[in-house]
Amino acid sequence: MRPRRERWIALAGSAAAVGGIIAVLLIGLSVTTGVRIDSALDVFDISVPPPPPPPPEPVPKPAASEREAGAAAPPALKARPKPVTAPPVPPRKPPPLAAPPVAADGTAARAGASERPGPGTGAGGVGSGLGSGGAGDGTGGGAARAKRVRGSISNRDYPPSAYRAGAGGRVIVTLTVAADGRVTGCLIARSSGNAALDEATCSLARKRFRYTPARDASGKPVESQAGYRQDWWLEGQAPPAP
Repeated sequence: MRPRRERWIALAGSAAAVGGIIAVLLIGLSVTTGVRIDSALDVFDISVPPPPPPPPEPVPKPAASEREAGAAAPPALKARPKPVTAPPVPPRKPPPLAAPPVAADGTAARAGASERPGPGTGAGGVGSGLGSGGAGDGTGGGAARAKRVRGSISNRDYPPSAYRAGAGGRVIVTLTVAADGRVTGCLIARSSGNAALDEATCSLARKRFRYTPARDASGKPVESQAGYRQDWWLEGQAPPAP
């Protein structure tokens, strides 16, 4: 009997506990929280732009067979070159010939004083005529050449350095002879191969040589050129003085 009573007491306690839980839930659900709105919401009207118009549809091109044929292009111009011809070269006239200074047989060209070399009898630049040329074997009284009248060079003038070197040979020089007959210049036309021999030839010619000066057609002394050859030989030559 007692166990049954205890069972009911336990069930009643359980029911009371469940009822308390349900009451608490109901009370919690009935709680409301107020929300205060301080300001009203602003409403704006937004205008949406209209959509752009659609692009125009492309006009279809007519087919090649539907196109009208155009006019033909004008013919191209053709350039025809004009022949260029050089003017005819007139024949060159020979220079006039001077009158012959001496009468002679033959044609006028051979007897005159021509500027062209030839065997004529005139006073040409080159030839064996009868005029008074600067040089030749004609019969006229041409200008006189310079002639050496004093001075010589011998092996006694052998340069010591050339002697010790065993050098020898021939020196040919061109001398400039002034109007007073003195040698004022010396040019080596052909070297001996030794500078001492060449220098000694020119130096001694300037110091020792004297000339009768050349004269022009009027007999006036003038400057001219004269050639000279010096042979230096060691054979049989005594040593030069120190």
